[in-house]
Amino acid sequence: MIEVFEDAFLDPGEGPDPVRTARLRHRFTRSMETDAGGAWVVEQDGVVVGVGTALLRGPLWILSLLAVRSTAHGGGHGRTLMRRTLEYGERSRGFMLCASSHSAALHVYASHGFRLLPTLAARGPVDRSRLPAVGPGVRPGGPEDLELCAVVDDAVRGGARSVDIEAMIERGAQLFVSERPRGYALVQDGRCYAVSAEDEATARALLWTIIASAADDGGAASVEWITAEQQWAVEVVVAAGLRLAPDGPVCVRGETGPLRPWLPNGALL
Repeated sequence: MIEVFEDAFLDPGEGPDPVRTARLRHRFTRSMETDAGGAWVVEQDGVVVGVGTALLRGPLWILSLLAVRSTAHGGGHGRTLMRRTLEYGERSRGFMLCASSHSAALHVYASHGFRLLPTLAARGPVDRSRLPAVGPGVRPGGPEDLELCAVVDDAVRGGARSVDIEAMIERGAQLFVSERPRGYALVQDGRCYAVSAEDEATARALLWTIIASAADDGGAASVEWITAEQQWAVEVVVAAGLRLAPDGPVCVRGETGPLRPWLPNGALL
């Protein structure tokens, strides 16, 4: 299944990335532990050519992965996988996924009733002279802060995902938290993996903390899935000097939380 993912999403000429492969294996292992019923594959001539994995987190259904080998495109496999993973979440209240810009995949999501929310991504080196002083309210966090994260996610996303945050920490992500007002953020190797907070001021402070940590780790930062509702994030990344570009949409259906202030995780939202 790792090979299917890489074949579907690597840029032409880009070789396998051992770090990404290790992270994918960790993701699949955890998905099978928590949501084996939401994992499906498509075989063609005895070879796995597609994979879809869905997660149930309280009232929310999350599409963690849907990938089809490039050599098997056009065979309806993506639609079949989408139907199977949705059946796993038939009792869910809200449905969410982060999509690539692949046109066939976008058609599948739209045809299944998802609203497609366009997004931006911000990437680039961090100029330390642009970094503001971060207030004392933000501190490094750990597994002991999972309850705080759950309270924030219930209010912002419409459902908690403590098992996923714990898995990301185990994988090496750094958790930052704010207690008053409450909020949290996850970062690894300069990449923002989540921001969720009770107000925009807290979300700003958390995002600046992530960007500052990226500068400490090597000088480059990446912030993805910035929807139109997250202008606070646009203002931060522009002030940090990162480059903005269009990204794939966030897709939602049914009843979720307000999804702001919020930056999702591509695989776990």
